[in-house]
Amino acid sequence: QLQGRKEEKMPPPAFGRIASDGKRKSGSVQNCDAITVRVEIMQAYKDADLDKSNHIDRHELGEMLKRLEIPLTDPINDLEILYQFLDKDKAGGVSAEEWNAAFEPEIILRCA
Repeated sequence: QLQGRKEEKMPPPAFGRIASDGKRKSGSVQNCDAITVRVEIMQAYKDADLDKSNHIDRHELGEMLKRLEIPLTDPINDLEILYQFLDKDKAGGVSAEEWNAAFEPEIILRCA
C-alpha cells in the first residue's frame, strides 16, 4: 500500500551513464548510440537481478537504487511507485521486457 498517497502516473525513468563500477556518471546522455544504451540498460537489469530469477523484485530494485546512489525522497513510497510503474503486468516481478520498455521512450528521445 502507498500509505495514503494516490498512485501517480510517472514518466519513464531518466537514465545517466553507468560506469563499470556500477555508479552513475554525472551529466545526461547526449549524442548517444541507442544500441549501446540498450545494452547498458540490459546489463543494469542483469546486475539488479541478484537471485538470477529473470525478474527484479522490490528488494532487488531497492538494492540497485542504493548501489547507484539514487536518492529517494520517501524511500518506502517512492520505491513502491517506481516498482508499480515498472511491473506493468502486475505479476510480482519486473521482467526484462518490462524493464526495456520503461526506458525505450527515453532512448528514442535522447538518441534520435
